[in-house]
Order: sequence, then C-alpha cells, then structure tokens
Amino acid sequence: MANFKNYSYLIIISSIIIFCSCLRDEPVPIPKPFGYMRVDLPQKQYYWLDTIYPFKFKYPAYAELVPYNGKSTEEDAKYWFNLSIPRFNAYLYFTYKEIKNDLPDLREDSRTFVIKHIPKSSNIQDIEINVPEHKVYGILYDIQGSEVASPIQFFITDSSNHYLRAALYFNNIPNNDSLKPIIDFLKIDIDTLINSLTWK
Repeated sequence: MANFKNYSYLIIISSIIIFCSCLRDEPVPIPKPFGYMRVDLPQKQYYWLDTIYPFKFKYPAYAELVPYNGKSTEEDAKYWFNLSIPRFNAYLYFTYKEIKNDLPDLREDSRTFVIKHIPKSSNIQDIEINVPEHKVYGILYDIQGSEVASPIQFFITDSSNHYLRAALYFNNIPNNDSLKPIIDFLKIDIDTLINSLTWK
C-alpha cells in the first residue's frame, strides 16, 4: 500500500510538472524576412565629360567612359559610348543622333524600347525633362518591376539639332528589389547628368 502511495505521489508530481511546463509563455518562432547584402555607396563626386562629343555633362567619379566599339555603320555612331559603373556591375548606354527632320521618329524609337519592358514591369512612370536654360527637353522613363532589364531610360533633345538617348542596364539577372538602393543612388547621378548637360 505504501508503494501505491509513492506511485500516486510520483504521478501527481509528474503531472503538475508537465502541466506547469505547458503553461510557460514561450515566444512563437517567426521566420525572418529575406534580406539582401548591405551595399556601401560611394561619396558623390562628379567630373565633366567634355570631349569630341557635341555635348558635355557631369558624370560620377566612379564611372568610366567606354567608347562604342560595335559594328554600326551609322555616321553618328562615333558619338556613341557607355558609362561603365564597375562597382555596381552596371552600364549606362548612350546613343547620340543628329536630328534630320526625324525627331518624331526618334521619340517613337525611345518609346518602343520602353514598351518592350511592359511584360516584366509593374509600372512605367514618364517624367518630363525640362531644362530650358540649357535647351534640354525630353522624357525619363522610370520602369518599375523586379525583373525589368533596364529600370531607367531617357532621351533628351534640343528639339532642333541634337538627340541623346540612354538606358541603364546591370550585367546580372534582374532582381530590382535587391538593386533598389543602387537604382535610387544612380537616379541622382542621372538627374545630375541631365541637369548639367549643355549642347555644343
């Protein structure tokens, strides 16, 4: 009988311990959101691009001018170039054309390049460019979407002689959610470039 009492005490005490351990308020595990690597952005510093091109503008110190070396036979191809941004594995591709009564066609070409991104884009913002003191007019296309190949494109013109088009590309598989801090950082450089540009 004493043995039975000991077992009953043991069962009661074990039950109390198990019951009390179930009452502990433990936090429910919550999965952490997916994170991206931190990007250290350089200080803003600009140089003048003032060469044989029929325009000049400020560009970031961490970019490098790469002349066009493609196979185009167009006369204006000598004014084509890229701004390489090795730190971000990015390029800003520039195409210059002299206007020969074909400005509507050139504008439509720019729009066509942007429209090609519609299947991957979530939104396309047209931002008017208007810098009358330098005779610089045009449209900047902010193409949003995580898989968009070229998140920023723009064209600028003086409406009579000069037309310059540019597009930003990254040399990797598009994931603009993770590239957003870099894209926003480069937008400031593109804005500086546009607002400093003057025609020759």
